[in-house]
Amino acid sequence: MASGVRCRVVFDMEALQQVAARSDDTRAALIVATDRIRARANAAGSGTHLVSHGYDTVGTGRPRKGEGWLQHDNSPAPVNDKQAAYAGNVSMQRNGYMGIVYTANYAAVVDNHRNNTLLKAMG
Repeated sequence: MASGVRCRVVFDMEALQQVAARSDDTRAALIVATDRIRARANAAGSGTHLVSHGYDTVGTGRPRKGEGWLQHDNSPAPVNDKQAAYAGNVSMQRNGYMGIVYTANYAAVVDNHRNNTLLKAMG
C-alpha cells in the first residue's frame, strides 16, 4: 500500500439533483406532502356552500312592473349542494416528479377564490 496517496472526489451536483428528482423516494415524499395539503384543504373547505348568484333569470321573459329584466334575488338558495372538493396527484414531468393539489369541483373554485384555501392549506 502506498502512503501519501491523495484522492479527490468531485460530485456533479446537477446530475445528482436530476437523479434525486427522479427517485422513488422523492415521489413517495411528494405523495405524502400532496395528500397532507389536500386533506387540509378539504377540511377547511368542507363547510362551504355555494349561494345563489344573485339574479333571477327564470321567468316569462317580461320584466316585472317597475323592474328590469333581471330582478335581484336575495334568497340564500344554493346553486348546488356539493361541498368543496380538492384533489391532488404526483406525476413525472420533464425534470422530475411534481405534486399538485387542485380544485376538483366548482364549489372548491368558489371556496378557494373567497378564502385562499389552497394557500392556507400549504401552511
